[in-house]
Amino acid sequence: MVKTIEERTAELIADGREIAPTNPTDREEGRRVSSIDGVHVYFTKAEETARDAEEAAFAAERADYVANHKYKDDRSSSYPTIGDQLDMLWHAIDSGDWTAAKVKTTDFYTKIKAVKDDNPKP
Repeated sequence: MVKTIEERTAELIADGREIAPTNPTDREEGRRVSSIDGVHVYFTKAEETARDAEEAAFAAERADYVANHKYKDDRSSSYPTIGDQLDMLWHAIDSGDWTAAKVKTTDFYTKIKAVKDDNPKP
């Protein structure tokens, strides 16, 4: 049998849960709220501790990503498009600049090198 919100609220109160107001502006500031079967309840101390640990782990993962991997995203958004890279490469080869002596002076090389220099690996 499906319980009404009132019945479920009474059960949660009997279980020791503190009911939170439905309107967020009426809630105690700084307290987290979850919804159990449509009833808004404040987090218990155990739930607060668990959420704090989850958020700390996420922050650590994010910091690791920024420190060690963000340069990849920065590079990929800065590189010329593949079509432009292929065009620059073709022009370098076609003009005879794709020799060991001249390759580092081509648009292809200098533009790719600039992106790598602007976004170094950590």
